[in-house]
Amino acid sequence: MDKRPIHSYIIEVKYKKGKSFINKEMKIVSVCLTAIEMNNTPRVVRTLQAQVYGVKSAAYKSSDKNLWITKILQKIHIGESFHYNDENYRK
Repeated sequence: MDKRPIHSYIIEVKYKKGKSFINKEMKIVSVCLTAIEMNNTPRVVRTLQAQVYGVKSAAYKSSDKNLWITKILQKIHIGESFHYNDENYRK
């Protein structure tokens, strides 16, 4: 049973602030392999929203989709996951 790799990513995110959209580079560690997979994983999106907006803000507390991972700029392999593999990884 293959374990999922853990990577440190530098990603580009696009988020909504007021009526405009802002692009920003951020760092995150995840077992997700693509930007699409990150966008579909709620724990990744919520972590990035907390970093961008702050936990007490209305943008973080709302259920609106206001942050998107647009591309992966850099990926560094850290190790293998003890818990996740391709079969039990849930979005």
